[in-house]
Amino acid sequence: MNKIRLVILSLLLLSITNLALAQNTPEEMTGNFFNIFEKSPDKAIEYIFGTNKYLTENLENIKNLQIQLQDFIGQVGAYHRYEKITEKSVGANLKLVSFRLRYDRQPMRITLIFYRPLDKWTLFNFKYDDSLDDELKEAAKAYRLRDVWD
Repeated sequence: MNKIRLVILSLLLLSITNLALAQNTPEEMTGNFFNIFEKSPDKAIEYIFGTNKYLTENLENIKNLQIQLQDFIGQVGAYHRYEKITEKSVGANLKLVSFRLRYDRQPMRITLIFYRPLDKWTLFNFKYDDSLDDELKEAAKAYRLRDVWD
């Protein structure tokens, strides 16, 4: 049964790879990712990982990520929308884009790092977490505010 799932996932990734490679910029890729994400987070993961042939080599890791993400989403309630938190670049070929996703219970963050080795952007790294409140509390500590007072 697991082998059948892996074969189906492989076929889906191959078909989505063609669509993914047609996207030219990280902005287009993230827009497409979130359009798919609203309907199916699993398919959004397959789409974004499909932009990098090296990341699709380990289908087991992608499946595990999908399961973990679905478990997390199942705990936070209904999805409402996403908002860009930040965008940072190192040169012209490495870009990080971070988004806050709004759910009923709590926010979630998705961080995507894109890399362009030659002429096509690909996903380099994907991360999701729910530690925004911890970072907000840390940012509000008095020793951090000292810079504002000076």
